[in-house]
Order: sequence, then C-alpha cells, then structure tokens
Amino acid sequence: ELATAKFKFSEVKGLETTAKVVRHDNSNIMKIDGKYHVWYTRYPNQKLWSDVEPRIQTVPNYSKVWHAVSKDGWNWTETVDVLEDSPPDSWHQCCKHAPYVIRVEGKYYMFFTARCGPSTWNKRIGLAIADNPQGPFKN
Repeated sequence: ELATAKFKFSEVKGLETTAKVVRHDNSNIMKIDGKYHVWYTRYPNQKLWSDVEPRIQTVPNYSKVWHAVSKDGWNWTETVDVLEDSPPDSWHQCCKHAPYVIRVEGKYYMFFTARCGPSTWNKRIGLAIADNPQGPFKN
C-alpha cells in the first residue's frame, strides 16, 4: 500500500525571478564542506521563455548556468556563471539549461541540455567538468 505524498512549499530567498533575470531549472542540491550548492538556468528577463522570439532564443550563450551557495538551504547567494561560453557554431551554443551535477573522485561533472539553431526539438545532453563546484565547467 502506498502512502499519500504530502508536500509543503516554502519560499527561499536569493533565487527568485526578478525584473532583470529569470532563474529556473535548478539542479540537485549538494552539501560540500558545510555549505549547500545549487546550479540553475539563468537568462535576461524579457518575456516568458516560450514567448521569446526565435531570433533571441538562438543567440549564442543567451542562457547561462549559474551557481549559488547557502549555509542553511533557505537563503541563497548567487556566485558566478559556471559553464563556459560555447564556441560559435557548436551544438551547445543555445539554450543551455537544466543542469545536474555529480561529484566523482574530487571532480564535478555537470550534465546539461542545450541546442544549436532555431529548432526547439533538436536538444542534446552535454557534459562539462570542473575541479570545484564554482567551476569553471569546461565542455
């Protein structure tokens, strides 16, 4: 017999969408050296993602993957853009989003979704590696 799931939503500080930036698609949260770390998609707040005209969606490196830290898991401080920009004409130059990070033998491996060109259906999964949680993660 399955028990009914109960959820409680609580607001966190520091990772909100603002008039200037959108933050979403957060990764798993990892506790490293006594601090919580999270990675997420970040881009300029112009319109809803689905309403942004294709010309803007295909601007290389328009969306970024950022990192934030927290001592308590509720109050977050944004640190840096952690995923290096993609070279021109690379498959992962557009719409980098939805990171997921694992740690193996002292290295950090970030899986992320991206695409090249205007087709929203031509997505792929990339892998970038860093020596620490704040990157830089290199493709």
